[in-house]
Amino acid sequence: MSYKLIGELQKKVCPQVVVTFSQTCKLLEVSRPGYFASVAACRQRLTASAVHAASVHFTASFAASHKAYGSRSLTKTMADRDLAMGRHRVSILMRLNGLRPVWGFKFVHTTDIQHTMAVASNVLNRRFEQAFPNQVWDCDITYIRTKSAWLYLAAVPDLHSRKIVGWAMS
Repeated sequence: MSYKLIGELQKKVCPQVVVTFSQTCKLLEVSRPGYFASVAACRQRLTASAVHAASVHFTASFAASHKAYGSRSLTKTMADRDLAMGRHRVSILMRLNGLRPVWGFKFVHTTDIQHTMAVASNVLNRRFEQAFPNQVWDCDITYIRTKSAWLYLAAVPDLHSRKIVGWAMS
């Protein structure tokens, strides 16, 4: 009740009389942080229905992203739906609704060392320094993650000159 009284005094009575907000709080024995907390709680009650309506769109956007969107991506998505919110509000709503983005694994194990197939003999025996060009070629395959899929790159270097003799991508 005192909190409402302070608000009304500041709006109606005090503009004619020069009384500061701090003096009004001291007069009614109310702490300033307590007053501002009550004002914030009142505002939250007023916007609870709007937040609930936004949470439905919010949760749908999060589910449509396969639980991958964070607060920044959801902020952009909500702005596209004409429900503009700040990023911190979005992160608070994510926390309240229990929405946590799931991160996919970026590294895929592609080598199987438990196979039963025959292993090739080590012909080179770690002699990577070669005296003449085009005598020994090596081969290397690497996987590059792109936005849409994996890119496979195979390169064949000459061990004498260290230059790439051939390469292929797929």
